[in-house]
Amino acid sequence: MLKRNYPALFKIFMIYFFILFNSCQKNQSIDDLCKELGLNYPAKGFVSKKLATRWEESLVTGNGTIGALIRGIPGDETIILSHEKLFMPQYPPTKAPNLKKYLPKIRALILEGRGDKAAELAVQAGREAGITDVVWTDPLVPACQLEIKSLENQNYSKYLKCLNFESGEATIA
Repeated sequence: MLKRNYPALFKIFMIYFFILFNSCQKNQSIDDLCKELGLNYPAKGFVSKKLATRWEESLVTGNGTIGALIRGIPGDETIILSHEKLFMPQYPPTKAPNLKKYLPKIRALILEGRGDKAAELAVQAGREAGITDVVWTDPLVPACQLEIKSLENQNYSKYLKCLNFESGEATIA
């Protein structure tokens, strides 16, 4: 049987906690950074200090017909543009479930903080429409990629990306 070394585990935990606490203390709050960089925190949207180094971390915006993924690091940004007709047909179209009778209950559950129950109702509506498995979307084929690179080597100590869900405006500062 393994003997547990609780004093060593406690020391490791304390070191981890100390590092975590100090790193949190040194980080500037997002609200303060928004003010400093002149960004308005959107009423409906989000702001993040995380760099988008992969496409999965991109800001996603669009109007339903044309879309954009915005990723990159300061001084080396990439904007990938797409169009609704640029999907490679791979899967048969699936009829959307009729959520009308469930919508009031789904909204109420979400407002109560019971998103899991709301999702179960949406899945039930899908089953009623004949959806029995995951519905995959057709793969997107990008229209073009715009790369914006700074000609000067600059060190950026402050970075924010922001997406306003109401206007679709994506901002990087």
